[in-house]
Amino acid sequence: MVKRLTHEPVTVWVDAHDRPCGFRWRGRGYLIREILTSWQEGPIWWRECDAGAGWSGVGPFGADLGAADMVSGADHRFWRVVARLQQRSTTPAGVYDLVEMQRCWWLSRLWD
Repeated sequence: MVKRLTHEPVTVWVDAHDRPCGFRWRGRGYLIREILTSWQEGPIWWRECDAGAGWSGVGPFGADLGAADMVSGADHRFWRVVARLQQRSTTPAGVYDLVEMQRCWWLSRLWD
C-alpha cells in the first residue's frame, strides 16, 4: 500500500458511541464500512516545538486553538477506516486515516 498525505478538513458523522460512520470530503459523501483501528496521540507535538518561541495558538493547517487547548495539550484521536463513495456502491472501497481533535476533523492519509 502507498500512502498519500492530504491534511484536508472534512465533515464527519459519528454514531452513538462517537465512532465515525461517514464523512464528506471535497463535496462527496463517503460511508464508512469498517473501522480497522484507532489510536490516540498526545500531547500536541507543535506545542513543545513552539513553546520557547511564544506560541501563537495556531496549530497545523491553520487550526485556531484557544488558550484551553494550549494549556491542556489536547490529544489527537486517529481512525483508520475503510470507506466508499456514498452514491456509487460499485466504487471500490479505500482506506482513509481520519483525525479528530477537540471536535475538529481532517483527513490525514489515503492508502492506495
